[in-house]
Amino acid sequence: MRFEFPIIVLVVLALAVRPSDAEVRLDRLFPSGAQRDSTLEVEFTGEFPEWPVSVWVSRPGVEFSPLSEAGDSRRLLSQVSADAELGIYWVRVFNASGASALRPFIVGNAKETIEQEPNNSLSDSQRDPYEATKNKSIVFNGRLAKSGDVDMFSIQAEAGDYLVADVDARDPLGSDVDIVMQLVSPDGFVVAHNDDQQSLDPRITFRVPKTGRWHVRLFGFPATPNSTIRFAGSDSYIYRLFVTTGPTLNYSLPLAVQSEGETRLKLFGWNLTESDREHVILPRSGSSETVFAISDTSQPLRIPVVPRPVVVEPEAHDETIPVDLPVTITGRIETAGNRDCYEIQLRSKESMIARLESRELGFPLDGVLEIEDPQGKSLKRVDDTNSTRDVEVDFTATDDGIVRVCVEDLHGNGGDDFVYRLTLTPTTPSFKTTTSEHQVIVKAGASVEIPVQITRQHNHQDVIRLMADGLPAGIQVDEATSEADKDSAKEVKLNLTASEDAAPYSGPIRLVANDNKQRSYVAIPLSLASERQHEIWLTVTPPEKDPEKEPGNDAE
Repeated sequence: MRFEFPIIVLVVLALAVRPSDAEVRLDRLFPSGAQRDSTLEVEFTGEFPEWPVSVWVSRPGVEFSPLSEAGDSRRLLSQVSADAELGIYWVRVFNASGASALRPFIVGNAKETIEQEPNNSLSDSQRDPYEATKNKSIVFNGRLAKSGDVDMFSIQAEAGDYLVADVDARDPLGSDVDIVMQLVSPDGFVVAHNDDQQSLDPRITFRVPKTGRWHVRLFGFPATPNSTIRFAGSDSYIYRLFVTTGPTLNYSLPLAVQSEGETRLKLFGWNLTESDREHVILPRSGSSETVFAISDTSQPLRIPVVPRPVVVEPEAHDETIPVDLPVTITGRIETAGNRDCYEIQLRSKESMIARLESRELGFPLDGVLEIEDPQGKSLKRVDDTNSTRDVEVDFTATDDGIVRVCVEDLHGNGGDDFVYRLTLTPTTPSFKTTTSEHQVIVKAGASVEIPVQITRQHNHQDVIRLMADGLPAGIQVDEATSEADKDSAKEVKLNLTASEDAAPYSGPIRLVANDNKQRSYVAIPLSLASERQHEIWLTVTPPEKDPEKEPGNDAE
């Protein structure tokens, strides 16, 4: 079966691409995002053996067209449609010899501008260029370009406003920098400081006590610490700084929506009016998440769509809450020392998985999961899983009866933003598949192997069949199988063959894994671990030329 790619935009900028001696490489885009319904010059940095290049975007709404060239950095015009979905778009460049890895480009609602040097001090602090229009939100696209670099930006704020400043750098842009942010008052005093609110990226929220010009100061260190004690800088230290004094969202209750029917969300954030505090979601059929914003001043919320009931912890309760498997629960540890408990009825030998998410969602809860019997005796307690501060527990009941799943903060802290998502599901055998390759290059008349790594979970023993979708004419991928008790349990190699008459080709294909119960696509490597993309790039090049068959080389 040939797989169709309904969410792919393919923008061919070179109408006749000749074979190149080298593949392209895309290191980054700057600026790394744009406002919906806008056009913007974007600098592509990498290696481009020929220009213009062709550009592939992971979904409709964003297109790029070439403008000029300047050394290793080339400029293209981004065109973002008015109905483009908010969020991350994955971009790659390609030619007849191969393709780059995927790089992120973010579409938002707020107005955007680019950092202008010098802006290292209070007197040089860069202003919002749209300030005269009473604009309340702005995205500064910047770069800590050299060692010792400090960037400062200012925004006019009224007494009583909440000023929200949020940096995207390490996550989701993949910048190798740990940025520190400070908020500086109109008279030059540091009033707030943050460096790791969300992964390595900072966020500050501050109630402005007096009207005036408030300043955001950024500086950074290498994401991987070294002996450097100075502020670090590099062309690759790019970031997006969102600053607002308008209505903006922090989270919703619940933190997930069910795939069937409508879900009414209760919204939380800053500077919200009563009409901003509720929103009804009807997920698009087949979608894995929904993204929305309440206005052009708000950062969008990304909310997963799940195939199970969704429950919100009742407010002001002290009792244990009964739930049935499977379920996704949203709760909040509102006060210091508080813990939330949920009761589940299990049969003897029945297993369940409890997964707690909070810190990885950008919230401060350092979660602990504890499984207890009805009398409060601890049966299992976990506070970290796989070097993260979020938790997953696999539990098997020894007898019929009720068990309690309890959530608390490791340090006994609590607050309005100590929010969590707790998913409880029966333990069922499952698997995940990935490949270390983002592309496959093959000559006509030749074959290549594609390695696929397999992670079997919860005693998965079934045979997994691997194949390919979306292949062009002349390309064949032999089906491969992974068996739990053989060497193929953890890795298989798919053999891809191009016939001798296969035409040159550049485009995406997908690798599929199927055990007759679960069908999924093989994930490819990305700079952002929490994201998933499945389009591996296939390049078919002309066959090797046979010197004996070249004109003038006929045998006498």
